[in-house]
Amino acid sequence: MRNQSLLATVIAALLFTMGSEGNAVEESKAAKAENGKPQEAYVFKTIGQKELKIHFHYPSDWKASDRRPVIIFFFGGGWTNGGVGAFTRQAEYFASRGLVAARADYRVKSRDGVTPDKCVEDARSAVRWVRANADKLGVAPQRLITSGGSAGGHLAACAMIAKSVEAEGDDLSISTVPEAMVLFNPVLDMTKEPILKRLGGDKELARKISPTLHLDKNSPPAVIFFGSADRLKVFGDEYWKKAESLGVRADKFIAEGQGHGFFNRPPWLERTLIVADEFLASLAFLEGEPTIQSPTTEASQASAPQEKQQARQRNQPAEQAKRDAERFLKENDRNRDGKLSIAELPERLRRLFNRVDANKDGAITLQEDIAFRAARLRRPGQRQRQQRPALPAPDFADVKYGPHERNVLDLWLAKSDRPTPLVIYYHGGGFRGGDKRSVNRTLLEKLLGGGVSVAAVNYRLSGVAPFPAQMHDCARALQFIRHHAAKYNLDPKRVGATGGSAGAGISLWFAFHDDLADPSSSDPVARESTRLTASVVYAAQSSYDPRFIKKLFTTNQVDEALIPFFGMTKPSDVDDPKFHPLFEEASPINHASADDAPVMLFYPQANAALPPNSDGRQHIHHPKFGFVLKEKLDKLGVECVLKLREDYPNGAPVEEYAKFFFDKFGMSSKQ
Repeated sequence: MRNQSLLATVIAALLFTMGSEGNAVEESKAAKAENGKPQEAYVFKTIGQKELKIHFHYPSDWKASDRRPVIIFFFGGGWTNGGVGAFTRQAEYFASRGLVAARADYRVKSRDGVTPDKCVEDARSAVRWVRANADKLGVAPQRLITSGGSAGGHLAACAMIAKSVEAEGDDLSISTVPEAMVLFNPVLDMTKEPILKRLGGDKELARKISPTLHLDKNSPPAVIFFGSADRLKVFGDEYWKKAESLGVRADKFIAEGQGHGFFNRPPWLERTLIVADEFLASLAFLEGEPTIQSPTTEASQASAPQEKQQARQRNQPAEQAKRDAERFLKENDRNRDGKLSIAELPERLRRLFNRVDANKDGAITLQEDIAFRAARLRRPGQRQRQQRPALPAPDFADVKYGPHERNVLDLWLAKSDRPTPLVIYYHGGGFRGGDKRSVNRTLLEKLLGGGVSVAAVNYRLSGVAPFPAQMHDCARALQFIRHHAAKYNLDPKRVGATGGSAGAGISLWFAFHDDLADPSSSDPVARESTRLTASVVYAAQSSYDPRFIKKLFTTNQVDEALIPFFGMTKPSDVDDPKFHPLFEEASPINHASADDAPVMLFYPQANAALPPNSDGRQHIHHPKFGFVLKEKLDKLGVECVLKLREDYPNGAPVEEYAKFFFDKFGMSSKQ
């Protein structure tokens, strides 16, 4: 108790002054455009006579027709003081790197007599204003980053909370959730004393604006900066621990020996900008190397946290780069010449072609890709890919079920004297990527513990063969397992399927499609049924028909993954009648009938309105796909359980997935 009291005293002192360091300097520079870049200020909110403005920094080559990523900064000051001039240097830097950068004002206690929840309301209003005015600002509403320091870091992090405190008059159909967060010594839990006192002891209100409490598997990636001597680092430790358990990316930067607000002073200003730059580049918000130099002093070197050192020991950059490059080459080398042309790269990665093609011969070799990946992984502060928890070893690994190299499956067998039911996992990845190793470990263990065996299947990707190859491969895997059911002690009459995104679509396709069994075939595997007992899916598309999707979301955009999936070469091919039968055949909803298997759907994307003319990244996992499917299945009398992110703010309901299978297999779920 004495330690807690001491911590509370220190936190109180820090909160009184936090954010003040560097604010006066930044305030004096706020009105200056030292680098000559255009600046504009807009009123984004008016409360009584109070106007709140947001100040913009544009890249030198910015055009009104651009759709740039945008980063919004919020100043610190303990929700009591501080000013919008803070983060001017950071905003100018990121504008020079190609982002539109903004600094948003908000009400504070010393000037406006408000409590922290009102500060959060203002910050959320600013995010919504930027998204609502994206066309005017030349920004992409789906490419938004929030950032801030101390109390401002708290506001930036609160944007990730789907439902929080909301300002009267705000358009709540516009999401505040950013695509990434850059947080400098942020407050992340308001339920702790003495911070709770700032809310009058209202714990319910505190929970609404405590980012760590709302952290779930769908939370955006973040990089979080703390000084090792900052007593507020406890907030970061709690956030990092929870993020790691959920598999959410949360990069860690610790400045050894530094206290609160260290990031405003050289050499840490430069060092943190470099790390933030690399973080955003890893998410494709930026291109190229950081353009700021880090001072060459011992103090500029952040101590690598023990966790990161251990991760590097387990997975050296060269080894990881080699493994990733080899898999990428296999998945995309369509003509099997051992190298990649620009046409063979997924469209979203073609911008990197010239950087990877070191000898400029017009092709990327395996060695060039390995070198490029390894160099990125070795950058100071560059976070290595967060590794999934290791899966238990399958009882049978890489079992061949077909002629192609990706026609392999893994099989985990539940311990039982009697034949066990089976759930087959089909991976996601837009039909362009993915791997059977992405099976959810928690679901795997719950199913095995409940007496259900599990298979995970790889299949040909669209870069190798377009639709219907993916469905036909997965059908063959299902038939293969059924044919060998006795060998593996499986019950061929109790088979379910699960998966996410593309894997969800495949699972639904088998749940609804007519049986692909060919009773007259000379191949005994082909004579097996492809019908299912049940299906549990997440982030599912109920239709892959671009015409259907355009109408459902009122958009003219075609998701880029659907172009190679259907063997098209450009978005306008959607209007070519020769592709229309493929669109219709690929769409699970078109095959639904009254005798189909029961399904459970979960959507991790918020059930929120989308901006006009949304692109595929915004709508391809939207719960609207689930609503239209449930409407049809309800009319047919087919059981359809629809679960939304709003129902499960702490992540996917994996236990309910398992229970659904247990129930449909006629088993007890108490295990």
